[in-house]
Amino acid sequence: MKKKGIFFSTDALIALIIIILVLIVTVPMTFYSNIKTEVHSDLMIVLSTLTVGEIDTPQIRSMISSGEITNPNNTIIEQIGIFYVTNKTKAKIIADEVISNLDVNENIGIWFENQMITSKNTTPFENASNIQIERQVISGLIQGNSTTGFAARAYLSSDVQTDFFYFGGYVGDGNLSTIVSYNGSIISAELELAINNNFSVFVNGINIGNFSSSASDVIPSKYNLSTNNFQSGDNLIEIKGKNLYISGGFVKIIYMGFSENFDTQYKFPGINGLINLYDGFYNENLNSLDIFLKLNTSYEVFLNIGNKTVYKNYTNGEESINIGNSYLSSILNYQEISNKTIPIRLGISNSSYISNFSLNVHTFSVTDLSGSMADSCNGGSFWCCLSSGNFCSTQSTCNSCGGTWEQKITLAKQANNAFIDGILNSSGNKVGLAGYKTTASNNDFHNLSTNNISLKAEVNSWTASGRTCICCGINKGVQGINFESGAGVLEALVVMSDGEATDQCSQQGTGNAKTDAIQAACDAYLDHNIKVYTVGFGSDADENTLQQIADCGNGTYYYGDTSEIVELYETIAEDILKASFSEQTINITGTFNETIIYPESHINITSSSSSIIPSGVVLTLEKIFDNSTTGTFSIPENSTVLSAKVVSYSGSKWTNNLKLNGINIYNLSQYGSTYTSLGDPYVIDLPLQYIQQNNIIELNTALSPTNISAGSSYNKIIYKIQKNSSSYSSISPYFDGCTWTIEFEDNTNATIKIPADYNGSSVCYYTSSMQAYDSNDAMQEAVYKLLKVLDLNSNNKLDIKLTEGNLQITSNEISGIPFVWSTEAQIRIWT
Repeated sequence: MKKKGIFFSTDALIALIIIILVLIVTVPMTFYSNIKTEVHSDLMIVLSTLTVGEIDTPQIRSMISSGEITNPNNTIIEQIGIFYVTNKTKAKIIADEVISNLDVNENIGIWFENQMITSKNTTPFENASNIQIERQVISGLIQGNSTTGFAARAYLSSDVQTDFFYFGGYVGDGNLSTIVSYNGSIISAELELAINNNFSVFVNGINIGNFSSSASDVIPSKYNLSTNNFQSGDNLIEIKGKNLYISGGFVKIIYMGFSENFDTQYKFPGINGLINLYDGFYNENLNSLDIFLKLNTSYEVFLNIGNKTVYKNYTNGEESINIGNSYLSSILNYQEISNKTIPIRLGISNSSYISNFSLNVHTFSVTDLSGSMADSCNGGSFWCCLSSGNFCSTQSTCNSCGGTWEQKITLAKQANNAFIDGILNSSGNKVGLAGYKTTASNNDFHNLSTNNISLKAEVNSWTASGRTCICCGINKGVQGINFESGAGVLEALVVMSDGEATDQCSQQGTGNAKTDAIQAACDAYLDHNIKVYTVGFGSDADENTLQQIADCGNGTYYYGDTSEIVELYETIAEDILKASFSEQTINITGTFNETIIYPESHINITSSSSSIIPSGVVLTLEKIFDNSTTGTFSIPENSTVLSAKVVSYSGSKWTNNLKLNGINIYNLSQYGSTYTSLGDPYVIDLPLQYIQQNNIIELNTALSPTNISAGSSYNKIIYKIQKNSSSYSSISPYFDGCTWTIEFEDNTNATIKIPADYNGSSVCYYTSSMQAYDSNDAMQEAVYKLLKVLDLNSNNKLDIKLTEGNLQITSNEISGIPFVWSTEAQIRIWT
C-alpha cells in the first residue's frame, strides 16, 4: 500500500534499514585501506526490484500522469536506463531523488556507461583511491512492453541539378552575354571568370551587382549572384563594362528540377562591341551539324571550325544566318573531327589581330641628375643654417635648424635599383642607364645589360649637379637602344625629372627646352618605335610637360613624391612587362562601328550516340589542378562517370595539348602552325572510355607548336558521377535533428540545419578536426552515415557542397518493435 511521502515500498525500506543496521553493528569502526561495505550492492538490488509506480513523489507522479513514463511497471533502474537513452535530463531527475533520500556515510553515485548521472559525496570521485562497483546491464524492452522507435533515411534529392554555362578561351571585346536555361526552382548562382576590367551583371535586364576584375587573365575570381531575378526557362545574363574580355569562365547554377543540358548544342556567347571569339566544342560520333548565327555587322565576319572557314560575310543590319548540314558536311571531314574537342574561331576579317607572343624588354632608365636632385635641406632657418658651419648640408644640422632633409638623389638611386631588379627578373630582358644634367655624358651612362651588379654600381656613382636637359637624356637613351637593340623586342625609356627643362637640343631644334623634350619623345616613338614613359618626382616637377612627353611617346605619365618613388618604379617595371605580352585581341585604328553576335546563336550537334538520362543521384564535382601542368582526379567506388571536362585558363596563350593517363586527347597543332587563325577551347571533354579510377591530366599552353609553356594552376576538372547517395539509421529511440557544421574539400565550412526547420540546441560536426553526433537520434545517425558516403576520399571533408535544399530526410515511426539499446548501470562507492 502506498504511503504519502514514502519513496520505497515499506517492506523494501525496512529491509534496507535492517541491512544497514547489521553492517553498522557487525563491522568494527576502524579505517581500512579497502572499502568494507555492500551498500552499493544492496542499493542495486533495491533499484532493480522497486518499480517507478511505487514511487510517490510529485515529480515522478507528474511524469506518469503526463505519459512521460509510459510503463509504471518498469523498475527504477530500467526507467533510468530508458531515460538515459532517450532523455538524460529526465534520467537525472529520477536518479537524484534516489540518492537524495539515502542516509549513508559513503561517497556513492550512479553511472550509466562512463557518465555519472548523480552522486552524494563528500570527496570528489576524481580523488578516489579505493572504488567498489556494482554493475547491471539494462537492454531492450522490459517485461515485453511495447514502445516507439524511429528509423531515418538521409539522401540527396535527385531533383537537385548543377549545370555550367561556359565562356570560351577568349570572348571579347565589349559587353558580353549568355543564355542560362533551366526548368525548376533555382537554389544558387555564381560566376567564375578571368576578366580584364570591372563589370556589372544584369539578369533579364536588371542590374544585380557591380564586381571587380580578376587578378589576371589566368587567375579567375568567383562572384556570387543574387537569384532574385532568375526564372524557370531562359535567362539572359549580361556582363557589361569598358572594353571587356573574358579569358575563360562559366556561370554555375544549382536548382531543383530536371536537367536537359546534354551538350547537344554549342551556344555562342553574345558580344556587343568587336566580335572576337576563340573557343571550341565537343562532339561524339558526329552525325550532323547545323549552325544558326544572328549577326549585325558592317564588317566582314569569318567563322572557322578547326582549320576550315565555314562562313565569311557581312550583314545588312540585323540578320539571321542558317548554315545547313549539307554544306558543312561537304567542307568538314566529320570522321576526322568526331569524338574530339574542335577549336572554333569567330572574328572580323581584314583587321589587324595582334600576334600572340611574348616580347623581351630593352629599356633605359633616364634619370634627372641636375643640382636640384641633390640631397638637401628644405625649410630650415636661414640664420640657423648660416651659423651651422655647413649651411645645413647634413641631415643633423638641417633638422636642428627646423628644416626637412630631402634625399632626392638617394631615393632616385634606390628607385633605379628596384627598377633594374624588376625588369631583369625575366630572362632575356635588358636595362640601360642614362643620367642627364646640363648634358647627358658617358660618365653617367651604362649600355644595355643583364648584369645587375654592374648596373647598380653605375647608379651608386651618380652625383647631382648642373642644369636640366631633358631632351639630352631622351636622345641619349634612344642612342643606347639603337646601338644594341633589335627587332622583336619591346623598347622603352623611363624618363624622370624633378623640375622644368632648362636646356635645348639642336637635334630637335624647336627653339624651346620644353618643346625640344616633347619632340624628342615624338621622334623616339615615331622614328624608332621606342615608347617613352615619364615620372614626375616631387612637388616641383613640370607635370604638364612630362604628360605631353608621355603622350607623344605613346607611354604613360606617373607621379611620385619622395615617400613613394621606389614603389612607383617597381610598378612601372611591372607595367612595362605587361605591355610586352600581347593578348588575343583585335586592333582596329580610327573610328569603327560596333559589331554584334546575339546569344541566341548556336551550333546544333547530332551524334549517333543516344543521350542516356541518368537515374538516381548525380553528383557534380570540381577538382582544381595540383600545379600549372598537372591535375589528378579519382572516381569513387560504386560510381558511374557521366561526363568529365577540363577547363583551361590559358590567358593570352592557346591551350595546346592535353593528355589523359598518357593518351593524347587534344592537340591544337594538328589544325595548323599559325595559332592566330585557330580557336582556343576553354573546355576540353575527356572521352569516358579512357577514364580510370585514378586519373592524371597533363596540359600545356603555347604560342606556336614550338613555343610551349605551362598553363594555370587554377585549371580544374569538372566531372559528373552517378552514385548511391543514401543511408539508413538503425532503429533509435528518438528522431530530432541537429545543427551541423560541415567542412568541404575547398576548406570552407557551412552551418546547416537538418531538418531545415530544426530549432533545437543540438550541434553536430563533420569536419577534419571533429566528428560528433548522437547515435540515439535516428536523423543524426542517418545524416552522419550519408556524409561518410559523400566524403569520397575519406578525409572528413565533403567533396560536394550540401545545402538544406538538396539534403532530404525521411523517417518511419515503428511501434511495438523492441528497438535495440543497451547500457551498463553502475553504482559506485569510493574513499
